[in-house]
Amino acid sequence: MSSLNYAQIGRPRDQAEDFSQFCRALLSAAADAAPDARFVTAAPAFAAGLMGALALIGVGAAVVVLFALASGAPALGLDLGARLLFAALILGCLWPWVADERRRAFDPRSIPPGLLP
Repeated sequence: MSSLNYAQIGRPRDQAEDFSQFCRALLSAAADAAPDARFVTAAPAFAAGLMGALALIGVGAAVVVLFALASGAPALGLDLGARLLFAALILGCLWPWVADERRRAFDPRSIPPGLLP
């Protein structure tokens, strides 16, 4: 979770300590109110979609190159295939953020390390 906000344009203010205390107090109150409560960390909903898009772009690039080679236009096929692979590379740059966020349940009394600043 992030605790960064802005005092003015271009002047970020980190409120990590206040934010962490607030979240710990909120989780503690939730645990007291519902002793059997379990929380689940958020996970991006587009992880499967991103993986599917990368697979489709990769297959599409291979098909374009093969069809272009079969029709006698290898330069066109390589050009279009390279453009598709560049798009896949750009989408692949999102993967570290998507792969890092997994859904996991936790007890509000024992917050997993790294969840709060």
